[in-house]
Amino acid sequence: MPETPQGREPRGSLTVFYLSTFLGVFAHAMFIYGLVVVVTDRAHSTTVTSLAYFMAFFTMAIMTPSRALLADLQPKIPLLRRCQIGMAMAVLFVALLVWMAKEGTAVGVGAIILAGLYGYASGGIAGTRMALLPQIVRNVAGPTMVVQTMITVAFSIGPLLYAELRVATGDSIAMTGVALLLMASAFTLPRLAEVQNKDKAPGQTVWVGTTETYEHFRDVDLLWQALLLGTIPALLVLGPIQAVLPKMMTLSFPGDERFRAGFFGLMGAGLFLGSTLSLAHVGRSAHRKMLVGLFVIIAGTTLAVMPFVPSKAIFSGLALICGIGLGVPGAVIPVLLQEGTNSQFRSRVMNTNTLRVTVMPAIGAVLCGALSDGAGVKLSIALFGVASVVLTVAALAAIRRSERIFQSRASSLP
Repeated sequence: MPETPQGREPRGSLTVFYLSTFLGVFAHAMFIYGLVVVVTDRAHSTTVTSLAYFMAFFTMAIMTPSRALLADLQPKIPLLRRCQIGMAMAVLFVALLVWMAKEGTAVGVGAIILAGLYGYASGGIAGTRMALLPQIVRNVAGPTMVVQTMITVAFSIGPLLYAELRVATGDSIAMTGVALLLMASAFTLPRLAEVQNKDKAPGQTVWVGTTETYEHFRDVDLLWQALLLGTIPALLVLGPIQAVLPKMMTLSFPGDERFRAGFFGLMGAGLFLGSTLSLAHVGRSAHRKMLVGLFVIIAGTTLAVMPFVPSKAIFSGLALICGIGLGVPGAVIPVLLQEGTNSQFRSRVMNTNTLRVTVMPAIGAVLCGALSDGAGVKLSIALFGVASVVLTVAALAAIRRSERIFQSRASSLP
């Protein structure tokens, strides 16, 4: 193992890191899917389901900036371990809730509260985990790609595994299994020599850092353009898919739990294909922003069509296409943000991207869930799909207009 600022790390630390990460992301993917289907089936309200989903991701997003700063001030491994133990305890309480509560209302209210506790514990751990890599290896590019692949695989297979567990054993035991995976992830973290930093002022740093980040996004065109293009699918496509679409599938294809989970497996496969396509072509194109917008339009159009498809085979094909449409911006937006910033702002800019993929889907889930209780699930999902297409076209037009204004001003300079 190569030398790091803390010295030579124990041999096998990277392998142990991979194991802990794999267990953690798998458990997280299983819990998010399990939370949605449990509340959907017990509370019988898309609004309640969306609120539970929202609470998990919104509290996670709230905790991300302060937890990321805390990780810079103290050793990361103990912080990660405490957070994952807290996540496991929240999941265990969900298992207990499902086992004891008989009324759907009680399950819904309890799930919203416990989802908030889970989000509180999990906020910031994804970035903190990635920040460990420079302490283990000098070249972090390869391991970073491995971790991203793990996340894609986990969100593809995790729902399928949870579906098999709930069919075979019930939700209480399935949730207990998720909690055990989180505990295993906490106690398989690698042993690393870490130094505590006592010289920073966290309160002032958080406030000033947030203000500077906003100004940086405002002043650098590539940053706000990438953030705009990435926010639309996260808000209007991903949120409804994760929190409201399971209810629609229950109505359209009742009594088939494995098909409902298989949909997310196909979505994950599409995400993987979209990421691969990005590396092969989109990532090298001079018109990446326009190509990203095109794939967001594909994802939104697919979502708008899904409610009106009567066939499982066609619905499965649309799941794959929608995954590809989401996979391209998911892979390219972080690259655009990396290219648009400098080292002084890099951590804060990438942390903003983390907030984008946690807060925006949560807000979209709540909005779509609330609309669906009044207008119907199918109509709400279709409207969100159409809205994503319209806003993406408007965003591309605004970006193009901004580029033309910049070129015109540049050409007029002496």
